[in-house]
Amino acid sequence: YVWRLAFFCVKTRKMWLNGAHPRTRFLGILCFCVCLAELTVAKTEGLFDTTSAMIKKAPVPSDVDLSLYPSCPSTPERTIDDDLEQFVYNLENAHFYTDPFPYMYFCDMFRPHFYAELAQHFPPSKVMQPAVKRDAGKMKSRGQYSAAGSNNNGDKRWKMSVFDIYNLKPNSRWPLLPRAITTWKKLEHILFSKEVEDVLWRKFNLTRTPKFRDFRVQTDMTGYSIGVHPDSPKKILTMMFYVPVDDQTVYDYGTCLHTNKQYQQRDLSKNGVAPCLKKFMFGSNTGYSFVVNDHSYHSVDTVGKHHGVRNTILVNWYDQKTSSASPAARAFKPTR
Repeated sequence: YVWRLAFFCVKTRKMWLNGAHPRTRFLGILCFCVCLAELTVAKTEGLFDTTSAMIKKAPVPSDVDLSLYPSCPSTPERTIDDDLEQFVYNLENAHFYTDPFPYMYFCDMFRPHFYAELAQHFPPSKVMQPAVKRDAGKMKSRGQYSAAGSNNNGDKRWKMSVFDIYNLKPNSRWPLLPRAITTWKKLEHILFSKEVEDVLWRKFNLTRTPKFRDFRVQTDMTGYSIGVHPDSPKKILTMMFYVPVDDQTVYDYGTCLHTNKQYQQRDLSKNGVAPCLKKFMFGSNTGYSFVVNDHSYHSVDTVGKHHGVRNTILVNWYDQKTSSASPAARAFKPTR
């Protein structure tokens, strides 16, 4: 981009000095403007900055109780050039928690350069679709209701199957789509590799066989929240990665974990809200995973306390077909 811009700048100057035909001058200026526009788009998309996506943790507000947030113990330093090997290594060394139910909390899971690519190529909300709005008041026993039944504000969540990204055609709404497709296919290769799934199944001591996988990106807008729920019984395992857009949401936008008692005391008049036992920091290159069962209660507080949307990457493993997964996920054939 820079060399092309310099080239057209020199050529345009020569045409003016040499008295070129007005039409030739016009074409030169037009090419210069097109190149300048491309440069602006590339800069906006973060093409020249692979570190800007690594948002530093904001200062701790005075009203924040740090004991609420699980920490990531330091991982033994090891420099690995392969993205898959680095992810597997970090997954092996991720800390395993058991309260209020078994889960892992991840920090610095992806190599910095690759995480920066994920953040840069996160789909714009204008290519996504709004989720379905559900009624919290109709929550029944776990085996009878959609686990997202506490999602009164579901229409404020925009989501898209990553598998559907591959079928998009380049357009003005997503100028760097070809580069994005390459990035997301690379992430798919990592997350659904035998190496990664073997580690997850071993660490969580799982025996259920996955038959369907859901792989999606989500953008939660102002006003979105989801009350305490355990997730669908058809789901075996869930994994989420956070992709924040600024440092003001670190202590607010993370997922909350709840005890059975907190679930029973949830306030259905306020979309099933309840106090958290633990809450993840919504930091760059962080995430979590847990096994879905009768007491894997979790929730998301209302988005919008600070400016900025809530961008996440979600992966689910199912042993049965489910309407909560995207059609692309139901058609995906597992390799495990």
